[in-house]
Amino acid sequence: MRRIGLGLGVAAAIALAGCMTAEAPTSGEFRQITTAAEFAEMLAGRDMLFGEDVIRFSGNRFAAFRNGELRTTATWGFENGQYCRAGQFVDGRPLARDCQVVEIRGDEIRFTRGDGSVGTGRLVG
Repeated sequence: MRRIGLGLGVAAAIALAGCMTAEAPTSGEFRQITTAAEFAEMLAGRDMLFGEDVIRFSGNRFAAFRNGELRTTATWGFENGQYCRAGQFVDGRPLARDCQVVEIRGDEIRFTRGDGSVGTGRLVG
């Protein structure tokens, strides 16, 4: 696997998580993001902590890292108000195309899949 040194960057990102000035609501209800422009404004260029992964967005692409190692690369876009992504793991397995409802509340991001399962992440940086 390809090793990416994130050490200080991740530590700094975690430390700065509470310092974000995004225009998203800071409390109360989640607000749904329905366009690529909204998504790019809120997320692209920032990192997201999602479970054990650090996800780095750039343009319409993202890369997911775990313990400093690249795990997944993918592209994203929006269709019918939903975030859709597809890509592959570094071992060659596909990351199946999946469209999800994405919502934001402050620096918290929530992704809801078509099967109803929910994942949450936190914006940093």
